[in-house]
Amino acid sequence: MTNHRDLRALTQVTGVAFAARQARMGALRQIEQGLRDRLAALDGARKRRADGLTEADPALVAGADMLWQTWIEQRRAALNAELSRNRVAQEAARAALGLAFGRNQATEALATRARDDRIKAKTRRDDLSS
Repeated sequence: MTNHRDLRALTQVTGVAFAARQARMGALRQIEQGLRDRLAALDGARKRRADGLTEADPALVAGADMLWQTWIEQRRAALNAELSRNRVAQEAARAALGLAFGRNQATEALATRARDDRIKAKTRRDDLSS
């Protein structure tokens, strides 16, 4: 029979591992949201610039607007690449989270079964001694 304290300790360890995996997934989701917000800000800046653009705009005439547009595109590409890497990391974290969840559920079920078995054994002993 498994030692009750060992099983309880194992359940605590798997619970902590599960909580750590949940925290990792939460952090990755926050990073993803930050990247999406930054992409939206770039899109908003480009739209505001396009809405206020005239043919006589000094930045347009000097060619600086084209440089700015190029910078926007490069920045968008970099943010999208970072977002893709984040999504890959999230998929790996999701798999690890599922494994940690399963382990935690299994150890909790074992602990519950062991507790129930101890209660039944004690009840039988008490019934036999009566």
